[in-house]
Amino acid sequence: MTELNPSLAAEARQYTETEAPFNLAELIVSRSDKRGVVVLGNSVFQRLTGRDWDELKGAPHKVIRHPDMPKGLFQLMWDWIKAGKPIGAYVKNRDKSGRYYWVFAVVCPTEDGYVSVRLKPTGDMRPKVAELYAELLRCEREDGLTPSDSADALVKGVLAMGFSSYTSFQATALAQEFEARQKALGLPMEQLQRRFVNMSHAINDVLVETMEMTEAFKAIRTVPMNMRIIASRLEHAGGPISAISVNYSQMLEEMATWVRTFVDGDDCVFALIRNAILNGQFLSFVSTIEESALEAIEEDSGSYPDMLDPAKDFSALDLEPQAVSC
Repeated sequence: MTELNPSLAAEARQYTETEAPFNLAELIVSRSDKRGVVVLGNSVFQRLTGRDWDELKGAPHKVIRHPDMPKGLFQLMWDWIKAGKPIGAYVKNRDKSGRYYWVFAVVCPTEDGYVSVRLKPTGDMRPKVAELYAELLRCEREDGLTPSDSADALVKGVLAMGFSSYTSFQATALAQEFEARQKALGLPMEQLQRRFVNMSHAINDVLVETMEMTEAFKAIRTVPMNMRIIASRLEHAGGPISAISVNYSQMLEEMATWVRTFVDGDDCVFALIRNAILNGQFLSFVSTIEESALEAIEEDSGSYPDMLDPAKDFSALDLEPQAVSC
């Protein structure tokens, strides 16, 4: 019998494409410094990495990065974190043996690094995002797409999914994932979060109705022209109709201009209202998840080895995400 090469066996185990157990009720929490080096994590983080604490503390956070992930996503995340903005994203990780697990990660910057809290995604958006990631990864490998260009392509891909911005995407995704999690666990949504979700639905309805109104204006632009044609055929009797046509055309143009001003551009009134709602929605869910993360860390308080100091290293989790501009 041929003896199995130990190095080949290790490599095969490393890329085993099976899913690591990750319960819906669990939250993964980790803290890293500004270089992305792991400072500490909770017991769920340690278990899912498949590594001992002495392997994790001081290791680069990318040790859990799955090869299916495009570099563009991490470029985007670093850009936001360095700008002082929290960011949410779907991420596929892997443990030491090569098993994978998907998360929706919320990453918040701190004075000396960042804190990441991750929940298990169960919504229908993750498969769509996985397809986008696969295409970005193909472009990076085959077309030489740089991480920066890949990040731009990622945002464009999100826009193609129907979102107005990445901010809109992350707010919607986090709300959907959190709501699905609460429902599956038999837990209620907080009233504030429910209000934000309802407001985001309402503002989307306003956009749809406004766009329908714009199309209606385009459809009736021919009315003044037809009125002038009729007036010309009536000779002297057509004067009043012609005057009405002019007034009608002016009124239509004013109304169409107002609607365009309301919805067009990044600084329009509609965009400002929508962004304020989405920012509030995202940060309200971030705040709730961080509170749950603190509870999870307290439950782990007696399970850390002597080399770790959770009271010190997780003090940065006491954040105020509503004070962070998104």
